[in-house]
Amino acid sequence: MGSTDLSGLRMVTYVGSPASPERLAEAVEVFGDVLIQVYTSSEAGFVNMVSPAEHLEPRLRITVGRPIPGWVRITDPEDHRDLPPGETGEVCVRSPFTTSSYVAEPELTARTVRDGWAHTGV
Repeated sequence: MGSTDLSGLRMVTYVGSPASPERLAEAVEVFGDVLIQVYTSSEAGFVNMVSPAEHLEPRLRITVGRPIPGWVRITDPEDHRDLPPGETGEVCVRSPFTTSSYVAEPELTARTVRDGWAHTGV
């Protein structure tokens, strides 16, 4: 890899499972500040992201990143009101990638997708 020209590399995205902080440190050393981690779900699309600059900070390599601004909210599972920062609740996501319904599953759709927000149940 030492002789490979990486100057044209602009982005390396990884998804699907957590990467070890040690491997991420190696990747940052080899590739530089081009790594992007994205946490996604089938129904909601993108949820959280670790940016290229955040990969340069070792303490942030153990996280799933920050919520995508404007796409994620934490709500009370009982009354669905938004909760203040630091409170525990349900992750709800609305983005251009959020599903509008499940095929032939109206009850599941009613439980999961409300007002355009995908309710993850977690």
